Amino acid sequence: MKQYLCFKISDYWLGIDVGNVVEIIKPKSNDVLKSDRFDFEGKKLPVVNLADLLLGEQIKSDTDKRVLISEFDGNKAALIVDSAEEILSVENDESNSLEASSIPLNSEYLDGYLALEERNVYLVSPVKLTQLIEVS
Repeated sequence: MKQYLCFKISDYWLGIDVGNVVEIIKPKSNDVLKSDRFDFEGKKLPVVNLADLLLGEQIKSDTDKRVLISEFDGNKAALIVDSAEEILSVENDESNSLEASSIPLNSEYLDGYLALEERNVYLVSPVKLTQLIEVS
């Protein structure tokens, strides 16, 4: 059984393995959206705006966001998302592969998707995010 934290970017559902999630934070101000570093437990973490990365959209600083503190191979980052929604439990082999032309998201940072009755949940790739974090 695998568990994913499901969150939203625009109208899209995404998921990240709960093992990669350290904490979910509601920032006190939207300053984090204008910065490339986020202060967490005395360390400056790189900020990854998932709307920018996956949709190519600039994040509006007047909207309410969440910060997912995530850890990939010992590297922590602050992922900016619209909202954290639920924990989803699935069987290990339930994910489907992506055809890059069939989705409106940048599939370079996705591992596949879960086809649920009511929605698709696109799975964020920890390997690709690790590579992105190591560069920043």
